[in-house]
Amino acid sequence: MACSSKILNQYDLECKKLKLTEQAMLSLQTCNAECRNYFSRSLFIVGHIEGRDYVKVPSSKLPMMVSYAPKIIQIIAGIIKELLDQGAQTVVVPGNMPIGCLPAKLDVFNLYAYDKSSYDPKTGCIERYNTLSRHHNYLLLKAVKELRVNYPRAKIIYADFYEPVLNFVRFPQRYGFISKPLVVCCGKGGKYNYSLIQMCSSPNVTVCKNPSTYLNWDGFSLTEAAYRYIANSWLKGPYADPPIVDAHKN
Repeated sequence: MACSSKILNQYDLECKKLKLTEQAMLSLQTCNAECRNYFSRSLFIVGHIEGRDYVKVPSSKLPMMVSYAPKIIQIIAGIIKELLDQGAQTVVVPGNMPIGCLPAKLDVFNLYAYDKSSYDPKTGCIERYNTLSRHHNYLLLKAVKELRVNYPRAKIIYADFYEPVLNFVRFPQRYGFISKPLVVCCGKGGKYNYSLIQMCSSPNVTVCKNPSTYLNWDGFSLTEAAYRYIANSWLKGPYADPPIVDAHKN
């Protein structure tokens, strides 16, 4: 399980977390029957949550990151394989969210005054970054399907992060969010109520009165209301294949 690429290290890309996981897995090489039984009854979540590391990638480096996406997927698949070899039976593999819809990325992108063709007219999100997310998810789902063939007795669940968030942006009021879903709850100034120099934890930054009506909390993370919907959609469907609850029943 290698995470030695200069590119991967440059953008972090979960390398620190992956290395910690690798160290933990090495400590389980002598896993006994009790340990394997514990693994078989546990639920593991492996992979990116939110894809925040991709947000650090400047627009000029996107073609390079597309070429490195298979290496990132290989690392994630390697961890899943090691878990399964140690006795894990249920693994949830989250896809990447549409990072072009993150206010933190939109704010920086907007500073460079890119032309309107860079944005999806239906959502206001940056299309080139969402394309990267879709590419990542395509490769990840392909890897999940290959793992299912090699480990037919395991329950390897692909959890879709992309579609629910995109639907929040497209139809915010359907989910109880404000009509401008790209505006953050905790922030200050600018088109998206977000500023890189005055982030959520900075002095004099305001917080919205009703966070449950906002999609995004601070420019990066979603609100509890959004995460609650996504969690339920993974537990019961339709954004998990198979839904986690169904996987545990069978």
